[in-house]
Amino acid sequence: MHSNTFAEDLLALFTTREVAASIVGDLIEQSHSRARGWFAWEVVRLAFALCFGTVISAPRQALRLAGLGLAVYVAAYVILFVAIGLPWYPWHRVGTFDFWVRVAIVAFVSNLTTGAILARRSSSGSVSAIGPLTALWVTLWLIQSLFVYPWLATPWPRPLAMFPVLYLIPLLLGAAIGQRRITRLIE
Repeated sequence: MHSNTFAEDLLALFTTREVAASIVGDLIEQSHSRARGWFAWEVVRLAFALCFGTVISAPRQALRLAGLGLAVYVAAYVILFVAIGLPWYPWHRVGTFDFWVRVAIVAFVSNLTTGAILARRSSSGSVSAIGPLTALWVTLWLIQSLFVYPWLATPWPRPLAMFPVLYLIPLLLGAAIGQRRITRLIE
């Protein structure tokens, strides 16, 4: 049994809902003769292909939308950073586990909020900033994992595993939640 609605929601972040439904329908038809994890792999692969395809096809618009998404993220991050009390955190204990848990909560909730705001801001016919911001996060993750993280001497955090959990997953989850509310309002 495939999760059709989840697959459609994920693909609809990067294309229209009608195209996403068509793609999922085609994948379901093909999945009967394929291996067990083929459907999930194809949905994730197509989501990244659609995400980076929008960036490559219109780079100026993608940069503008990524900037918009980044501005929304920074605003949410600053508000949550202050709300959780991190400016008043004892800065001599910055390397402690408690500090990194607070920063992780701020990053997770900021991305969740950013995804929901960006999905609600874009109507069903316009291009969303979710794709370019996702492409930006993936690119930053690759750059950091190749050039920054190998040189870190501190044990906290372990960023290679944490980055998708704190940035990509909440961004896409928030966008899916925001889109769900839009489709309920339209229907």
